[in-house]
Amino acid sequence: GIENQSAEKPQCIGAMDGAEAKRTSSPPEASLEIRDVAAYRARVETAPSMWISEPLTPCTVMQHGVRNVLVARRTAFQSLVIAEIGPYGTALILDNRMQTTSGDEYLYHEPLVHVPCVLHGAPERVLILGGADGGAAREALKWDSVANVTVVDIDAEVVEACRAYLTDINQGCFDDERVQLHIGDALDFLASEGCCFDVIIGDLTDPVESGPSFRLFSKEFFELVKRRLEPTRGRFVVQAGSISLVEEPHLFARIHRTLRAVFPSVEPFATFVPTYGTPLGMCVASEARAPRPGTLSAESVDTLLAQRTPRGMRAFDGRFFHGLFGLPRNVRDAVAAETVVYSVDLFPSS
Repeated sequence: GIENQSAEKPQCIGAMDGAEAKRTSSPPEASLEIRDVAAYRARVETAPSMWISEPLTPCTVMQHGVRNVLVARRTAFQSLVIAEIGPYGTALILDNRMQTTSGDEYLYHEPLVHVPCVLHGAPERVLILGGADGGAAREALKWDSVANVTVVDIDAEVVEACRAYLTDINQGCFDDERVQLHIGDALDFLASEGCCFDVIIGDLTDPVESGPSFRLFSKEFFELVKRRLEPTRGRFVVQAGSISLVEEPHLFARIHRTLRAVFPSVEPFATFVPTYGTPLGMCVASEARAPRPGTLSAESVDTLLAQRTPRGMRAFDGRFFHGLFGLPRNVRDAVAAETVVYSVDLFPSS
């Protein structure tokens, strides 16, 4: 939740007058020039007026200081907050859970989008389930092979708020002629008749057992995804919860196992986004067994990206691609040992 707290203003480090400032505590040869003094003050000096608290476990809480609330209301589906949180920029919070921030969203959106696109090689049609903030669509549009991006999100109010206040993230992508925005339920969209997609991206809210989004991580949902995925080279990627076995002992492994019940090939990977406070797992699935991530060299990935994504990325390259798949041994063991397949029959009330 969001709570008011008073906080003393941190002490200023160094002089802040003029166009530039230097840290006086450092020797001249090691001084750090601060060229944008206003940005430095906003990030370092200004104390937050309230805090966003998000429990990771019953005993662990992630907190972010809030300097300015831009939007705070309840939509037809969820509570919506957009706020400025200092070093990490502007944040989207839904139902009191951090969704994305302008400061580190690229560490989420780049692997989410470019892993399946690299494995496909030259995607033309991309479907994004969720993605109201526009970050996934922005990244998909970097591929020169992409002719169409369809974004399906259930909450029009969230989409419009993101278009207005998260422009650093979406960068106007919803105005691109290649982007089609569909307001509606992802299940209904997948169940309808339509074309197949080269890449389908599950940019969905956090998976929680017995939670409202559970059905979007069930075997039945993944079967609908498979029906709309191009069978020879198509790739489906979904964020699958924390890989921390302390916070979520079974969730990531069970989502992986559920995908394996539908797709012949499922590859788990993970990224770390600081504002989430925990390493985030993802899975990429397909009917095609090749290429597997381990068969692509870092050099070949870099060559493909240079050819297909001339605008480039902040974090994602061949070495980063390979590093994403280096899961800890205990996580790999948990994935290999899991037997539970999520089905709507397990939680019929969800």
